[in-house]
Amino acid sequence: MSETTDAILDLRHANEFTDVENTAIVYVLRGWFGSLAAIPGAIEAGDDAWAFTTLAEHFVSLLDKDPAKRTPAHLKIRDLLLARAKEAQDAVDAVLGAENDEDERMNKETNAFVNQLVQKIGKSDKKTTDHNDKSNKKTLGKKTHEVVRMASVADGEEEKEEEEEEDED
Repeated sequence: MSETTDAILDLRHANEFTDVENTAIVYVLRGWFGSLAAIPGAIEAGDDAWAFTTLAEHFVSLLDKDPAKRTPAHLKIRDLLLARAKEAQDAVDAVLGAENDEDERMNKETNAFVNQLVQKIGKSDKKTTDHNDKSNKKTLGKKTHEVVRMASVADGEEEKEEEEEEDED
């Protein structure tokens, strides 16, 4: 693997981790602020969202940065953790009586910045789309699954393109 490809995988993995972190902080803060407004159950719901989302975040941080090297067992555990985190986030929405898309906004910003960096270092990121364009908070785990999908797109094809460019030189 080239240094550029390795750096891009590191960047995408950091972005994948950051997307989960962004979601965790939005929900914990909503719960804490809800508790300041004396909404029963808000602090507990926020703390649960923090706990389960952070657990998923830490697991994601341990995954191989190269999505092609992640095992089916790792992916199944990741999906189950992200689904449980989403349930806890939905509980915050239920307690507060309102949904929120601040995590999606933050993730859209960080994803766009990552894509800019990838392009700046000379790699085309044609196959990576903004996962937030397809998110649907009512579908359990859809957003989190899309985050993971975004991190795993086209790495093999980029390596082939890079090898072809090296062969041409």
